[in-house]
Amino acid sequence: MTTRHVQPRPLPHHLPKDFAQPQSLREALGDAASSVARYRAWLGSLPDTVLHAPVAPGKWSVAEHAHHLIKTSEVFAASMHDLADGRPMVHVDLTSVWPDGRLVAPAPIHPTPGLPRETLLTGLQNAHRELECAARRLESLGLQDVPCVPTGIFEPMTALEAVQLVAGHTLHHLRAPS
Repeated sequence: MTTRHVQPRPLPHHLPKDFAQPQSLREALGDAASSVARYRAWLGSLPDTVLHAPVAPGKWSVAEHAHHLIKTSEVFAASMHDLADGRPMVHVDLTSVWPDGRLVAPAPIHPTPGLPRETLLTGLQNAHRELECAARRLESLGLQDVPCVPTGIFEPMTALEAVQLVAGHTLHHLRAPS
């Protein structure tokens, strides 16, 4: 008998930006800062025994999820700085989706395993500061409504949409390990 391995399939189209809502950039940055602070407090409170253990068989660990969040904010901030500096938006192909609906994280936001807790806590704080700096920079240039953050999941996002996604995405990964 042959065992067939299930593989992800290409995402057929961009997903709707259900997370986007009418809000000022200042409010969105406050929401994202609150989400990151809550996540950092949670991450800091976890026992060492669960930090690097997969949250479920075949899944990332809590530490890897934290690094994924860091890399997401860093990539979003870099995309915003590209627009501010007059560089073209990079092209990002559509990602893939597992048969159960889980999305495959694009390669630039894959985590590095084994990072220590302090590195992750500091990284979360620094990545949020960089995201805030980049978003405010676009706002100061009058570019806050220009789509500039490609993801392979959603149509390119504005600074506001990217910050709103970070706020929700951070809380999405705030859950007790299995």
